[in-house]
Amino acid sequence: MTRPIILLIALAGILLPGAYCGAEQGDSPLRLSEKDTGRTIEMRAGDRMDLALFENATTGFQWEIATITETIIKQVREPEFKPDSGAIGAGGKKTFHFVAVASGETGLTLIYRRPWEANVPPVSTFSVTIHVR
Repeated sequence: MTRPIILLIALAGILLPGAYCGAEQGDSPLRLSEKDTGRTIEMRAGDRMDLALFENATTGFQWEIATITETIIKQVREPEFKPDSGAIGAGGKKTFHFVAVASGETGLTLIYRRPWEANVPPVSTFSVTIHVR
């Protein structure tokens, strides 16, 4: 009688932590792209968001964050670049990763420009309003 109980407790100790972690890590981030510019995005504290924008750094142009309120939403790691093809100099998607940290509203603006051209307007701008509950 005690052997089945011990086995059940051991099995629960193995499976339950994995189920708990899986549920927490399984929440997919909100995914945004160029088509979402101008939108208002609703989030909750703790929600994650990925923003993928086309970039071709071989031309010198790159996306950079121009405005963000890091007490409301912050970038959580370095952006990742995935080329569209294996060709040398190919453009692709640069993905920025964010997390909502506190209630409030903020603008998030990224600009596409050559960093060394200080007095030249950006070629493109991506902007959303983030409302965190």
